[in-house]
Amino acid sequence: MTRTLKLLVIHSIIAMPVSVMCAIIGGVFIRVVMQAVGIGATRAADVWYGPFVWWPGLALGFLVNRRTLHRAACFVWFPGLLWLAWGIYSQATGWRPEGMSWMTRVRIDLFPLKQGECGMTECLYVLSTTYPALNSITYSVGAVLALISQGKAKGEGPFTGHPTLGLG
Repeated sequence: MTRTLKLLVIHSIIAMPVSVMCAIIGGVFIRVVMQAVGIGATRAADVWYGPFVWWPGLALGFLVNRRTLHRAACFVWFPGLLWLAWGIYSQATGWRPEGMSWMTRVRIDLFPLKQGECGMTECLYVLSTTYPALNSITYSVGAVLALISQGKAKGEGPFTGHPTLGLG
């Protein structure tokens, strides 16, 4: 295993499970604060793909890669999308209720519009498949932003001097 693949695995572990755990902790904290203030459950708190879900990936990607400056972190989106593709394939080929198309099953299990749509799965597929993929994409964006910000400080571009990615 090359050094780049090892770095990609390390950054994928940070991007997918760690950022999802941070999102869960942040979501619980936000709900507790909202209930303590007296706001209670609102429609805005039921947003599945809102900032409280993907901000940990963006923040971790920026902060970790600002310190490590690994170009491999910019490509964490690829394992994340492979993970999502595997989840879609497993949902499409698995058991589904009579009369339900595979596309409906995938949409309900992996991409529900609100918590009430999850039904029997209790949204575990969202937590185990969709959120890690989403956070891997935002981690990659944060990692690119970290490289750009470091390059601006040094007066160079984010991929300068790299034989595959750079032009100079």
